Amino acid sequence: MKLAEYNMRRTLAPTLLVAYIVIAILAKPEGRAELFPFFNWSLFSTSSNPRTDVVVIVRSIDGEILPGKKYFYDLTDSFETARRRDSRFGKALDLLAQAKVHSKPNEHRLRRSIESNFMSEAEHLEYDLVQLVFDPIDRLSTGKIIRKNKIATYEKGNYEDR
Repeated sequence: MKLAEYNMRRTLAPTLLVAYIVIAILAKPEGRAELFPFFNWSLFSTSSNPRTDVVVIVRSIDGEILPGKKYFYDLTDSFETARRRDSRFGKALDLLAQAKVHSKPNEHRLRRSIESNFMSEAEHLEYDLVQLVFDPIDRLSTGKIIRKNKIATYEKGNYEDR
C-alpha cells in the first residue's frame, strides 16, 4: 500500500466527522432551526395521525352516582382490572365497539363476557362505551382529547337495546 493511500484512509473518517459538524453548525437554512439530517431536534415531537381508543366511562357503581364521569381505568379502588391495567379489557372493548357499530349479533355475548370477567366487583354499573380521538403526545403531556364519540350506553346485566 502506498503512503498516500494509507494517509487518506487514516484521515478520511475524522475529516468527514469534522465536515459534518461544521455543516451542522454553520449551514442553518433561513427561517429554520434545523438542517436535516445534520440536526433534527424535533424528530419525535409530533405524531403522524390522531389515534383512537375505546374506553369505558362509568357513571354509577352499585347505585352510587359518581361525581363526574370517571374512566374505568381511573377506578383502581373499585376494580381489579383497572389496578392491573389488563390489556385484554381494551381488546374486548374494541370488539364490543365493532359489534355495536356494525350491528353484529354477538354484542350481547361480548357484553356478558366483559361484565363478568372485568367488572365483576360491582353488582350494578351504568357506563358508556366511548371512542376517544387524540394526539398521543398531547394526551400524554396534557391529557387533551380531540373528540369523544359515545358508541353506547349500558347498564350491567341489562341486555335490552337502548
